[in-house]
Amino acid sequence: MGVQYASKVVLMARDGTIAETGDPQVLMKDQRSRLARLVDKVGGGGDLQRQRSVSSITEDNGGLATKLIDAPPEKADAPAAPAAGKPKVLIAEEERARGAPGLEAYVYYCRACGGLVAFLVPYLVLHVSYNGLQFAQNLMLSRWVDALEGGRGDGGAMWSYVGVSLAVIVAIFARSLFQSLASLRASRVLHAAIASRVVRGPMGWFERTPQGRILNRFSSDMQEIDKEIDKDTMETYGTTIACFFSVASILVVIAYTAPWLIIALGPISALSWAVGRLYLNTSRELKRLDSVTKSPIYAHFTESVAGVSTIRAFAAQQRFLRESFRRVDACNRAHFNLWVSNRWFNIRVQLIGASVALLAGAFLVYWGKDHIAATTAGLALLYALNFTDALKYLVREHALLEMQMNSVERVIEFTQIPQEAPPVVEGRRPPPNWPQHGAIQFTDLTLQYPSATTPVIEGMTFNVEPRTRIGIVGRTGAGKSSLTAALFRLVEPKRGSIVIDGVDILTMGLEDLRSRLAIVPQDPVLFRGTIRSNLDPFDEHTDVDLWSALQRAHLARSVTYIDVDLWSALQRAHLARSVTSLDAVVEEGGSNLSMGQRQLMCMARALVRRASILVMDEATAAVDPETDILIQEVMRSELRDCTILCIAHRLHTIIFYDRILVLERGRVAEYAPPLALLRDPHSLFRALCEKSGALAELLAVAEDEELTRVSGNGGNGNGNGHHGAGAAAADGAH
Repeated sequence: MGVQYASKVVLMARDGTIAETGDPQVLMKDQRSRLARLVDKVGGGGDLQRQRSVSSITEDNGGLATKLIDAPPEKADAPAAPAAGKPKVLIAEEERARGAPGLEAYVYYCRACGGLVAFLVPYLVLHVSYNGLQFAQNLMLSRWVDALEGGRGDGGAMWSYVGVSLAVIVAIFARSLFQSLASLRASRVLHAAIASRVVRGPMGWFERTPQGRILNRFSSDMQEIDKEIDKDTMETYGTTIACFFSVASILVVIAYTAPWLIIALGPISALSWAVGRLYLNTSRELKRLDSVTKSPIYAHFTESVAGVSTIRAFAAQQRFLRESFRRVDACNRAHFNLWVSNRWFNIRVQLIGASVALLAGAFLVYWGKDHIAATTAGLALLYALNFTDALKYLVREHALLEMQMNSVERVIEFTQIPQEAPPVVEGRRPPPNWPQHGAIQFTDLTLQYPSATTPVIEGMTFNVEPRTRIGIVGRTGAGKSSLTAALFRLVEPKRGSIVIDGVDILTMGLEDLRSRLAIVPQDPVLFRGTIRSNLDPFDEHTDVDLWSALQRAHLARSVTYIDVDLWSALQRAHLARSVTSLDAVVEEGGSNLSMGQRQLMCMARALVRRASILVMDEATAAVDPETDILIQEVMRSELRDCTILCIAHRLHTIIFYDRILVLERGRVAEYAPPLALLRDPHSLFRALCEKSGALAELLAVAEDEELTRVSGNGGNGNGNGHHGAGAAAADGAH
């Protein structure tokens, strides 16, 4: 039970009050103690021997060859250890592109907006039309003023100006509407692209990618695409076109009014471009740093919220706050310098613009004061100022566009993640009632994780008869959880086959496979919603089926399947709280339920599905002994006609199974009935039981279970319990 690890005090609560407290050694010696009675009831004896798990056993020289690490059971089997001096990093550092965004990013965004014909050509036409009309508007205004000053009739010039102004308004509206619709389409296309790729990503990719990095793509990067790229892209295109129009216009006007100013525009343009390139290179990299440093903030915040209870329990609030401040400061450094560089660029461009205006005014006053009309001089001065403004905005908007295209680059990166097999493969779909019996054949199975250099499972071959209960044991890294990953195709096998009821599962779609199997994981998975939505998310079963599953899982009051006294004791311990409504609220992750209730909910969900194959991935490793009793009771009484593969953490939970599968270094070491293995002095399973200190107890339970099978009152009646120690060879286990 683990009470031997308590330092001095044991607290036992009943109905919210302290029922017992004291030294565990003293309480265990008192037969009236609640702790002593509970330990005797769930097993373990009264001598407080350390009950070590399978993963914490040190082998003798003639047993399992190496010293095993005393650690909690593995969540997923890790690949083989890397070579010395080359540490293996599961989560890779986020990549940061260098240099200007590639043409691929611009082409991808253009296609998302509609492509060449539907977006780019109409957009350029609208921009050219707008800038041409704007130039015509200024020209008409100049002619109107000349007509007024010359005393000529101004009717024609005025109406020409009004007509061109209305055309400019229509062009602005058409350009803005087209721009908004194209941007909205691009945002939808890009979001749908990364969402579909992430949802279909393999489990290994999620293990290597922190949640904060994924959240950053869907929040910060998508926000940049939604809000900024729309404006910056259109402004850049518009400013580029406006700049060309300004250059052409000012060359025409200045060639007529102040030709010597053209000589000065060359060096001024070169200086502006040099300042702009320096700003472009700096701002682009600072923006990338700003984007990359946001991911650790999201990751740390998500992890802190999930583990806030643990943080408070260890009084680590200040340490986590300091770490959060450090990550925020790292992000703010890049963000601050980004906007400082923006101000640096603006000051220098404004100085250059003021120099151009000064030169233009000096030329006009000195050279054209006697023979250039005031309106013409004003138009020349206006275009001289517009020229520098156009250059400034061209560089600035181009820099902003490059910065925002960084988000498109990062989204494109997520559209290239590897994908799982298709959900449905037409022509390879299994029969509607598959699997009906639950027979499984593993043949020469070899499994290797993408980040590993050696297989974690190699050449594994064994058969599982229909309606057989198989207990799977082995040290950490032996391949237990990897076997589950192969069965559900979370990782595609490198070689071999897995056949269920005559159908090779490696050839069918993942939806067809996973929807026909059931699993109760070590960490129960519940979603925010109701009990109904968690048991039957696709609304495929009646309320009668759901209530029946809850009763059989001991979540709704029913004393048909369990001893009345035990049920009363569990109720007092708040482990068997009755479900009163299928519409009762379940919080995210089942946070409003105890760990035992969450695990029983997963059992009820498996019962609702009526699957012929159930995988128990160390489902009782993290629950209390009382919930363990309930789960074993459900498995004995409700899953007799189901093939069960149970990865074991507590040996006493699988001792009554039909067969024990012992894995070692990704291979089948032993595969036989538990009693046969316990009676074999050279058995690895027997060595595990001896090291746990419960060999005699486990042997007695196995003998009782064998007598029950022989008498015909227990088991599944398939005769697996009568195989001898040599059954492994007979079944083809290698």
